[in-house]
Amino acid sequence: MEASIEVDINLRDRKSTDWPSFKQSKLKTVKEFESKYSLILILASNEANNSYDARMVPQNDEELSIHISINPVPARLAKVGERIQKLYTQTKLFSSTIIKI
Repeated sequence: MEASIEVDINLRDRKSTDWPSFKQSKLKTVKEFESKYSLILILASNEANNSYDARMVPQNDEELSIHISINPVPARLAKVGERIQKLYTQTKLFSSTIIKI
């Protein structure tokens, strides 16, 4: 991974309806969008951008976050999609087994 993009955007001034993914979905409401799709947040773990952290919050438990670390070494790039898919699958599985106390 050689690309580096630095964009200064004030996200506090943007509405949910401005999200490119919401627009592409062609859904009418943000509530419908958020119920149909899952947020996977991927951030650089350090300033050198040589490792990443991908995380999801299970449905119905905003206090919990499940995450994985991603090493973007070229030999492991093919596995990144598999790791993110595993994060998604395991978070959804966990979400379906949460028992509220």
